[in-house]
Amino acid sequence: PVRSAAEFHERDARTRQAGGRLGAELRLGKLVDHAADTSVRCTRGLAANGPGEARDEPSYEWEVTFGKRADYVAEVRRLRAEWWERGWRVHDGRSAKGLPVVSGTDDYGIDIGLAIDPGSSRPKIWADGGCIRHHVRDPASTP
Repeated sequence: PVRSAAEFHERDARTRQAGGRLGAELRLGKLVDHAADTSVRCTRGLAANGPGEARDEPSYEWEVTFGKRADYVAEVRRLRAEWWERGWRVHDGRSAKGLPVVSGTDDYGIDIGLAIDPGSSRPKIWADGGCIRHHVRDPASTP
């Protein structure tokens, strides 16, 4: 479906908020900096975009610091358990360095996770709102 520009902006805001909430919920680590916008144009699906339409995937990352490796591992385990209790879809994995990573899908369908950045080998939080086909501007807002 083609969403309105307002719906896309709401999804973008929810995506940023989901990652920010995860950062605020950390017990053993803390956010280093503000969200880095990693949003991209996406090309999922076969239908062509109509006039005034685009496909974007709102996504954000935050660098996180932990006092020691064991704190990171404990945080991954705690998040996994809490997300299962909330009834979220949870995925486990391993980083290239063998550390555990966890991701889940929140109540709004936004994917969030705590992982190791493959480029920097540092912990990060990420949030991804998924590929959204939307109007660039809502018809009512154009003169």
